Amino acid sequence: MVRTHTVERPDALRKPGPESTPPESRHELRPWRSPNAPPHPDSKSVLLVEDDDLVRGVVIEWLVRAGYEVFPAAAPDAAFRLIEEKNLSIDLVVTDTVMPGMSGPEMIERLRAHDESLRVLYMSGYLRSESTRRDRLGPAAGFIEKPFTAEALLTRVRELLGEPSANPA
Repeated sequence: MVRTHTVERPDALRKPGPESTPPESRHELRPWRSPNAPPHPDSKSVLLVEDDDLVRGVVIEWLVRAGYEVFPAAAPDAAFRLIEEKNLSIDLVVTDTVMPGMSGPEMIERLRAHDESLRVLYMSGYLRSESTRRDRLGPAAGFIEKPFTAEALLTRVRELLGEPSANPA
């Protein structure tokens, strides 16, 4: 007897179509938010800079479902262009540490030249030791190690934004 199973892939892992492709990859400079919900006036804006399409897509989905307005960029130069063209005010930058062309810390240094109070959450699978992270990213930077869960990501995002946790004790 042969058993077969159907596995439903999460939306972020499905083949992109016009409605599921992040705006940045469609060359549109507008926020990525749930099509079923208008932006909430208290919604926080998150600049997401991640060169891996799959990771970027999943993180967009998690942040949008949590109510954040997400501006995705596949590289630091795209992030700079997005901020400049839209004159964005960003509440938090979530970025990979290792990307082609420019590292996350180098990009943040350039962004902080214009806004010293910029809050940052670095993502990486390479900076495992805390002393290495502190040396490369600075003591005040938020960090989450890849791979991570939606819950872990959203907890760190809420902490950095000074928001209450989703599950108050």
